[in-house]
Amino acid sequence: MRDYLPALDGLRAISILLVLLAHAGLSYVVPGGLGVLIFFVISGFLITRQMITEIESTGGLNFKNFYLRRVFRLAPALLLYILFFTIVLLASGSVITPTHILSGLFYFANYYQVFIGYPLHNPIPIIWSLSVEEHFYILFPFLIFAFQKNLPRFLPYLLVGVCTVL
Repeated sequence: MRDYLPALDGLRAISILLVLLAHAGLSYVVPGGLGVLIFFVISGFLITRQMITEIESTGGLNFKNFYLRRVFRLAPALLLYILFFTIVLLASGSVITPTHILSGLFYFANYYQVFIGYPLHNPIPIIWSLSVEEHFYILFPFLIFAFQKNLPRFLPYLLVGVCTVL
């Protein structure tokens, strides 16, 4: 199985464009949320594909390697983003607390935004979608591992769960 699927680049571009246009003030016409959902589906597909490939080739899933790959893929950009925008926005008088920064670094920005909220001109709220993806990365490998041998029996329950959520 090839690792790179060029068609997904086009879908990623469309999803990013939808989000950018919605944030540019066109949210009444352009569905930015759809762009986020497309990106979530692409990420979920790629991670699932990667895990299935590993299970098929090695007979199992190496959790340590999986999580190390996630950390090294996400952490550098996240750290640079938080560092840069925290410095710039603090210099311009914004309110950014250590808890705000920790909510981004430890992927609970989505919960913080919902239950507490961030002040204006804070760089962390935008990390909500990355937090949601990280929750998926934390939980999904365990589900794949737990049901890898009994997936056909598990699928009806999964479909009921998905329909219930919808």
